[in-house]
Amino acid sequence: MKISKFFLFLVAAATWTGYAIAQISKGGQPLSRSVNNALIIPQYIPGIELPLPDMDAIRREDSIEMQKPLGQFRIGKLVNTDIDFATSGIITALDNGDKIWRLQIRIPGAPALGLYYDRFHLPEGVQYFLYNGNGRQVLGAYTSDNNTDEEGWANEKVQGDIVNLELNIPANVNLADIYIHINNVAVFYNSVAYLQQYATTAPNARTTKRLPFGGSSVCQINAICDIGTKYPVQRSATVAIEMINGNNVSGCTGTMINNTKQDCTPYLLTASHCAGTGNISNTALSQWMFYFNYETPTCQYSNADQPNTSYSITGATFKARSALTTMDSIAGDFLLLQLKEAPPPEWNIYLAGWDRSGITPVGKTFAFHHPGGDVKKLSTTTTVRPNGSFNEVQKDSHWDLVFETGGIEGGSSGGGLFDSSGRLTGDATAAYIAPGRTCTIPSATFQFANGATYSKLSLNWEYVYQQPSSAATRLKDWLDPENTGVMTLDPIFSTCFPASVTTASVSAGNVTVYPNPSNGVIYANVIFEKPVDLTIAVLSMTGAKLKEVIIPGAITGNYKIDLSNCAAGMYIITVHSGSTVTAKRVTLMK
Repeated sequence: MKISKFFLFLVAAATWTGYAIAQISKGGQPLSRSVNNALIIPQYIPGIELPLPDMDAIRREDSIEMQKPLGQFRIGKLVNTDIDFATSGIITALDNGDKIWRLQIRIPGAPALGLYYDRFHLPEGVQYFLYNGNGRQVLGAYTSDNNTDEEGWANEKVQGDIVNLELNIPANVNLADIYIHINNVAVFYNSVAYLQQYATTAPNARTTKRLPFGGSSVCQINAICDIGTKYPVQRSATVAIEMINGNNVSGCTGTMINNTKQDCTPYLLTASHCAGTGNISNTALSQWMFYFNYETPTCQYSNADQPNTSYSITGATFKARSALTTMDSIAGDFLLLQLKEAPPPEWNIYLAGWDRSGITPVGKTFAFHHPGGDVKKLSTTTTVRPNGSFNEVQKDSHWDLVFETGGIEGGSSGGGLFDSSGRLTGDATAAYIAPGRTCTIPSATFQFANGATYSKLSLNWEYVYQQPSSAATRLKDWLDPENTGVMTLDPIFSTCFPASVTTASVSAGNVTVYPNPSNGVIYANVIFEKPVDLTIAVLSMTGAKLKEVIIPGAITGNYKIDLSNCAAGMYIITVHSGSTVTAKRVTLMK
């Protein structure tokens, strides 16, 4: 492969016009920028230019792949590299002994770039930043907390065909202790429209016209619409996934899922076929990316809106999967992973509840997913058939349904199917065009894939179709580690209750709030050694007090809190006993 080196002259008048934080990082700004955002170290910066893959050929391949029943939905193409901190870039020494290392990577014509590392290790105190060609998008700071030692790592996509790398190195750090090796650069051409907010041609130039968020059919429904507003828990549990498959980066959907210990282990359920055939190694999974809250803020998208910030986590470990020897033969279709990091509480992520009973869902059944690498979408139906299968490999292994609103596409694979109680019952395997079903918009009528098969959670629980059976071939060992035998489980907030909103410990007793989520009436269960004066308050997420209940001489028991007049959404319940207070987050679904 041809790699050409170039030098970029960074003009001293360039400005830092935007700032974005995603992934679990520390924030801050690179040292190469002054307080007023001006570039303060103008000099030639060594760069590496890589060739753009043949995009016409890639799109022809994609059109063929997507005709397959389990076709991989490709969002990016890898360009193999051998870029090392020790042999590339330039180091600038500052007056106080600190150092700045910088390098630029360019692939002309690329819509967005992502870096993949087979070695990533930073000493304590070193900060790593990445930013696009005009400085409007900034990722980082990444620190020693992101170290992966012998496993790989990856960073979120950077807009445009240029990515700038910068290390801020304290004076006392030995440069020999820094290990950064980039073995692949991904050219992303799908799932990149949200990055257009960072695009300009030059400082002070007119911002490039924003593209509508796309990649999926116009018949898809934004997740915030319709019933999606009634199920914020399931919506927040839905995650977009980027994974390496050979020399490609593919897109799928997954669902954060609860276990009976309710210990907030960050399990994620997706489809086995998303990872292709063969075994899954933790080394390969260390470069998978998981995007949270990637959705539009309103139902009817307009170019004036931007989707909610897409937070991301890098890396997972393998727990279990169904057998997959070929992409045409599959009985069940599940892959259970554990993320290397748990979503922080400010992301407002839930771990979904589930129903493994195998009872056919009735009433409103719905799915959240990321079709075509797009922002989160919603599909609904009222009819689910229990006798589905994939290529008739195993009878009754899948739920079969036709969505009445929305549908699924490439990228939806692995997305969750929820029953009318909001519990997860399966994950998406395949889509088909149902006879007689079309989608009509004001200007046209479309046929699109609104028929779907979802691999049953009940079948994947024991998964007897793979012998010898073990914890690596079934779900029950992970989702019911204490072998309780329960058929259903409710969701839980990702930090596990109690929430971290406390001003003092509640030494006088223990408080739980249930059911959560609720349709309007909740109960505070308190356990006290002796009667205490209790005050229960309901706060909005902005801290405004909406309701207060005073209970003199409260004793152990359940106390009703009626929130039927409150709108659907998230609230904080504070429980005061004397001088101490604890707080719980609850979600209303109406």
